[in-house]
Amino acid sequence: MKQLDVENVTLVGWSFGCLTVWEYFKQYGYENIKSAVLVDMPPKSLSVHSDDWVEGTLDDIAAIYTSHLRNPQGQRAFITDYINQVMIQREVKQEELNWLVEQLLKTPYYIAANVFASGMFSDYRDETHSLSNSVPTLTVVAEHWADTASSYIKKVSPESKIEVLGGHMMFWEHADQFNEMLASF
Repeated sequence: MKQLDVENVTLVGWSFGCLTVWEYFKQYGYENIKSAVLVDMPPKSLSVHSDDWVEGTLDDIAAIYTSHLRNPQGQRAFITDYINQVMIQREVKQEELNWLVEQLLKTPYYIAANVFASGMFSDYRDETHSLSNSVPTLTVVAEHWADTASSYIKKVSPESKIEVLGGHMMFWEHADQFNEMLASF
């Protein structure tokens, strides 16, 4: 943003891209940020508290890391299952699935595993709270964990506006609704 002399921006992060938004805020503050949109990612992915919004149990996350993200075949299997079970709520066409899998496989498994582990052990609760107190913030969560996520966001980011839509890739599956939501925000 500094190199391009961009000012007064809306930062939008989806999934692990939210970590980038929070990290930017942590390092540079909110001076050039007009608003922020955080799409379907808790600010802390693991917790021992049952009412926290998390990515899964420690055992589930460990199993994904050790069984799937440590080799190319496991990475492909995990991505395929995740697309079909979490990312999109409708039945995914084979052509669509193939394209999505190929896009996600552009990150080699050994890098994906490190990014995954880094994301799972991140804690941006303080940044989430401070960001929503500094600039208008929208948090969009998927329907499958709407109750838990909404309740959690109200605690850690009380100033954030919360919207619920579709699966993890709601912007793909419900593009018109998602774009309308962003435009009105």
